[in-house]
Amino acid sequence: MVIHVCDEAKNLKEDFICPRDLLISEMKYFAEYLSMDAQRWEEVDISVHCDVHIFNWLIKYVKRNIKEDKDCEIPTLEPGNVISILISSEFLKMDSLVEQCIQYCHKNMNAIVATPCNMNCINANLLTRIADLFTHNEVDDLRDKKDKFRSKLFCKKIERLFDPEYFNPDSQNNAATLYRCCLCKKLLT
Repeated sequence: MVIHVCDEAKNLKEDFICPRDLLISEMKYFAEYLSMDAQRWEEVDISVHCDVHIFNWLIKYVKRNIKEDKDCEIPTLEPGNVISILISSEFLKMDSLVEQCIQYCHKNMNAIVATPCNMNCINANLLTRIADLFTHNEVDDLRDKKDKFRSKLFCKKIERLFDPEYFNPDSQNNAATLYRCCLCKKLLT
């Protein structure tokens, strides 16, 4: 399959070639578009609007196990690209890569927030998954001078405290129930 990638921000266009079955198995987003009749495969034109370099990284990741493709080295996650790859891989439904990115974020958050990446595009689901890996102390120790992500992690940790279904490894109880002291009338969790 040929995938046409258009990066409007940088005014770049590039075509990528990937076997149809591999594309469907690795990028489940395309499965609904490519699972039609075999006769119509030739008619399918895939155009993607995103960063060409990020899509190139994703295609290399998809092809990482193809031995015939000598040009395709296994790409590595880095503090400067992990957020873009996380967001793109979630959109393309690349579940194992999303998990790798989340784990990488947990281990390397200080280096990530030091890069000029925009962390505002991380959705609530991804934020929750990342925050669940952090302890309260780890969030507190995060060096985030511009507060790109630290306060979001704290907010998510506090939000999870009030979820009666969530077991928090940082504290045995949650704050889903309030108690009022009958003597001083103060509220206690």
